[in-house]
Amino acid sequence: MAGVRKCSVGVRELPWVPVTAQDGRTYEKEAIETHFKTLQGKGLPIKSPITNEPMGGNLLPVPHIKSLIETLIDNKAIQGDTLEAWNEKVQEQKTKKDLLQKANEGSRRAMFKVAQHYAAGSNGFGEDAKLAFKWYKKAHAAGNVKATSFLGDALVNGKGVRKSRRLGSLYITQAATAGSDFAAYSLGKAFATGSWSLPENEDEAIFWLRKCLGDCAHFHMTKDMKKKAQGLLEELRRTTIRPRTLIHHNLTILILQSITKISALCVLAFHLRCFHEGVF
Repeated sequence: MAGVRKCSVGVRELPWVPVTAQDGRTYEKEAIETHFKTLQGKGLPIKSPITNEPMGGNLLPVPHIKSLIETLIDNKAIQGDTLEAWNEKVQEQKTKKDLLQKANEGSRRAMFKVAQHYAAGSNGFGEDAKLAFKWYKKAHAAGNVKATSFLGDALVNGKGVRKSRRLGSLYITQAATAGSDFAAYSLGKAFATGSWSLPENEDEAIFWLRKCLGDCAHFHMTKDMKKKAQGLLEELRRTTIRPRTLIHHNLTILILQSITKISALCVLAFHLRCFHEGVF
């Protein structure tokens, strides 16, 4: 298999969707496209990952290469780690196909999973923020609360869609009210910092942070998020609750002092009245 890159731009496996690049080498389509995007994101010209020479970005599908690989595997000409990696890819693609089928048939859980995989570039799904947003939107329309929270998150951050903080915050509020811990956490942070054009409101921040840590029906926060939520909640309590307690304490002292002064005046008035009436 001359010219076929067994190493798919850093990953030692056979190409599942083989393409020939303009350097004359064959790569895994997703891997070489990621290589191109990385260079372009840094403002660098496209170069071959093998020769490091400049080249164009056109890719040519070569399905006969995959047929050749499958023939070699059937004839046991490929063994060891390479075969194991190929078999894992076969299973991954089967799982991906089954999940997409369920999503297209209307499973809101499957729709949400598809969106998550596109967002992370996992389980055989290439990382694609636009497709992730598309599937979050489908899952939201089907009634998936977790999808609603991520739909809002995508909108407020402009991930895969034009940024719209107002619309995004509406979706996040909807999801938080419906019991999404991730949405409640996001809303709590927003109120704590005055983000998304929301007013900075410590009471609201504390309410939603407490809710995300123990009073939700849909759990999808990471451990790191929970740790940060707890830290932010404790910080708000230190800066908000204690000053209020101090204010209440000071008010109590003022009230007691006033009562004492009033009592003293009453006693003085009583003695004066008694003096004038000749009691003393």
